[in-house]
Amino acid sequence: MLKYMLKPFFKRFFGLFLSMIVVGTLAVSMLSAFGSSVVNLREKYDQYEIDYGNFNIQVSTNFIDRKHINDLKNLEGVDGVESRFTIDAYFKKADGRTIITRIFSYNENDKILKRYVVSSVDKNPNYINIGIAQKFANNNSIKVGDVVKIGYFGLFLDFYVNEIVETIEGIYPRANDYIWSDNTDFGYMYLSEQSLGDGLDLLAKEVRELLDNDPDFKEKYDSIVSIPGIVFPIITNFAKEYVFDHANQIVIKSAPGTNEEEVVKRVQEKLESNTDVKVSKTQTSSQFPFKVYMNSAMRQVTIASVFLTVFFYAITMIVVGLFMNQMIKAMTSQIGVLMSIGIDSKEIMSLYVIFAVLMSISSAIIGVPIGYWMNTMLTEIMKRTYSLPVLNADLHVGIEFLAIFGLLLFSVIATLISCKSILRITPKDATISNEAKRKPIPKWIEKWIEGAPMSIKLGVNSIAQNPRRAFASAFSIFASLTLIILSSFFYVSKTEMVDQSVNRRLNYDCQVYLTAKADPTFVEGLKSQSFIKKDSNGNPMFEDCYYTYTKAEVGDKSVYLECLAYDYNSNLGLVSIPSKDGLKTTKISDKGIVLTTNNVNNLGVGKGGNVTINGKQVLVSEESNQYFHPITYLSKAQMDELGIEYVSSFLLNISDENAFLNYISENENQCLIVFTRSLERDLRSIFNSIDIFIYIMIIFSLAISFAILSIMNQNALMEMQRQLSVMRAIGFKVSDISAFWTLQTVLQTLSGAVIAVPAGCFFSNMLFNMASSNTQKYPFVFSWPYLWLAILFITVVIVLCHLFAMNTIRKWNIADNTRSRE
Repeated sequence: MLKYMLKPFFKRFFGLFLSMIVVGTLAVSMLSAFGSSVVNLREKYDQYEIDYGNFNIQVSTNFIDRKHINDLKNLEGVDGVESRFTIDAYFKKADGRTIITRIFSYNENDKILKRYVVSSVDKNPNYINIGIAQKFANNNSIKVGDVVKIGYFGLFLDFYVNEIVETIEGIYPRANDYIWSDNTDFGYMYLSEQSLGDGLDLLAKEVRELLDNDPDFKEKYDSIVSIPGIVFPIITNFAKEYVFDHANQIVIKSAPGTNEEEVVKRVQEKLESNTDVKVSKTQTSSQFPFKVYMNSAMRQVTIASVFLTVFFYAITMIVVGLFMNQMIKAMTSQIGVLMSIGIDSKEIMSLYVIFAVLMSISSAIIGVPIGYWMNTMLTEIMKRTYSLPVLNADLHVGIEFLAIFGLLLFSVIATLISCKSILRITPKDATISNEAKRKPIPKWIEKWIEGAPMSIKLGVNSIAQNPRRAFASAFSIFASLTLIILSSFFYVSKTEMVDQSVNRRLNYDCQVYLTAKADPTFVEGLKSQSFIKKDSNGNPMFEDCYYTYTKAEVGDKSVYLECLAYDYNSNLGLVSIPSKDGLKTTKISDKGIVLTTNNVNNLGVGKGGNVTINGKQVLVSEESNQYFHPITYLSKAQMDELGIEYVSSFLLNISDENAFLNYISENENQCLIVFTRSLERDLRSIFNSIDIFIYIMIIFSLAISFAILSIMNQNALMEMQRQLSVMRAIGFKVSDISAFWTLQTVLQTLSGAVIAVPAGCFFSNMLFNMASSNTQKYPFVFSWPYLWLAILFITVVIVLCHLFAMNTIRKWNIADNTRSRE
């Protein structure tokens, strides 16, 4: 008999069926999109690292003879050693703009370091062939087959682009890393050792000819090579042989199960036992920027995935339970009839279980494609952000099975819990009308509204007689408003991150990092150039600073610090250091170090405490609250006292970028240049891409509330159809009914909103803290405008549902509806 009831059953509750599908679809799509993204990101990244670079220790040195590198292969804990020759050169774009590029040599036989070839053409025998990092190529419209110009000593040679590649150092999730800036003003190029040697031979030939024939060039060349740190002071005497025999970057694969820090110590001791070897920097895998940022990114995506999945599946389970209760209550008389003719309660329950199963299947059919669409967008954002070429949009089979099975399981469990009320129904319920079964309003409520207007009495009575329906409506408002508040506050958070990192913190146009300590003559010459802006007093807007990378320790705790040092007496304010107390500015004192909030927490020491740097105790003079890419600050005097090795850096404001870049390239100081404009553009680009998910979350939240509220309103109208029709028959207008309907809606809205506002703030604060890392902190900023905007969104949905309900009443046939359906 039950199979004959399926069609009328679905017809009667089709609105509820659609509403549950909406909620179930959102649950499936969220888990499909974010869960698959997390799994794919981890799997693809791990595989990429194995296939195209599987090292866990990196050592930077001066240019040393490779025989010293070969000596490392037999050290305990070393499983493999390779080396590279790296230099910084100048790249001239088609529009004449000169920018910086870092060139890496490679050997075709490398086993630890490999290159992922995105596209390639045959080598051109008439040129030096070169590979260019994919993102750098895209930023500068370079494609395979192009001829580009790369310069050194003010001379530019033609190179043929035969490969667009990606390598492990190309994976930089954060585009505004201060030095390894993956923007249009910096990039990576790759030459085989043979090609690099050939290129340097050509360069040396041109240099020798100019030295013999051009006195001006000879004077300029002599002044350049006298600057400490120049890579090839005697390039005219050798070139290719030097590339084959020397290297300045060593990558090591440590043996499985060994302690990386101990291996690094042995390697450093071995290298520095030779007087001509100087180790400038060591890193283990836990310190590699791409690993730090990728792990941070995967952690953030995982947190979002888990939270959204739990939230939507919890909503689905609650909604299914509430709706099933409504359906069972509406069919109490019919269930009593079925029981009176011998139908078992388990058979009746099966009708609701089938309803839930079909809802889950329908949600899966719709949710999986939506999840794939969302996953595609999320993947594109991650590919652009992380430069991970092998990452493709792909729904993970295991995640899809989990999403569908989870929805089916939770829906059936919620249905069975609701169906327990069927066991309390008896054949006697078939003889009692639904109107007679309405619970009387509690006495205390009757007394409370005794003198109230009729509209208030009717509104309160409607809620009191069906509290579950009122709870379902209030819960939908709570869930939607909570998600909208969370999404809105995330928008506020990321906007605050960008504003602090660029607008309020960086007051300079660009920063220059030299690969060595600056030559005073060069610095003074740069300050005097006409393209350097002047302040109101006519002084050049140029500030000396010094960069270093060092380790700070407190007991057994340690962190690696990226430090900038200034002369505290002449700070021009080109950098504003955020105070831990908000918008105040932290000043650099003569003694001590300014630690970030994250490092203070990691080391367990705050202002007034001490940390150990380079074997010396340093006072923590201030604590700064930096949201994005936190930098540690100290005075130049403090840096000198600690004996930390550093390179020179400048902050400056300029009026003509191209004139500035050409001046730098002509003077041939080895340096990296990062423009604030590029930082801001890339930072905003990353976060603006995420805005689409904020919009999706808000739309999904509004869809949930509209679907539930509209269906609940229609169910309420069906239950009260005879009562409301009688009211209209005796003279009540639709506006009178609207008045009490508005009251119950307002009470439900207030009930949901009163809980949703603190819940939304709580979840926002909790999730932002969980997603934050040492390099990226999501601040919780309470925003009244966005809170009111969230409430406005919900209000619009509630008003639309209300108007829809009142329009339904106007279409009723009063004469038919006043007859009892029982």
